[in-house]
Amino acid sequence: MDDYIEILLHLSDVFYEDKLMARALSVLEEIEKIAPGLPGVYWRMMKIETIIGPGSEGKGKEEESRAEQYRAIRESRIIEPVGYETRKTVYLIDSGEIVIRISEQLKEMMKTRHLLQVYIDGKIYYEVYISKIEGGSVTVKFGEEAARCEVLVKIS
Repeated sequence: MDDYIEILLHLSDVFYEDKLMARALSVLEEIEKIAPGLPGVYWRMMKIETIIGPGSEGKGKEEESRAEQYRAIRESRIIEPVGYETRKTVYLIDSGEIVIRISEQLKEMMKTRHLLQVYIDGKIYYEVYISKIEGGSVTVKFGEEAARCEVLVKIS
């Protein structure tokens, strides 16, 4: 089943790249029926729906579930580190910004550490001295508005 879902995801990506948005969306809706709750499916649906509008309307629980998944995708760009290293898959859809929120508890833990580094897909993308962080968050501009990336926030 995993291989079948992977093939369908690739098929939807091909349709998306060929500007066949309605067909890509129908493939994603089929995947949603087979394996609900996959973040990559909902992220792709959101990308398509920003271009062509919403797909077929769900009913009741299905519509609520999709709205909840969309909310989780939008909020994935907000990272709240819980230790000296935090890894997270981030789905960017509306803006190319990743927000790192620093809690007061983490600021206390960081008194012996000096540098906050953000790695995106294995490459260092942003760093700032902890003493320079104003407020409770740091915003990293990624540049791509619709992207899936692996983010590592490291405090050293």
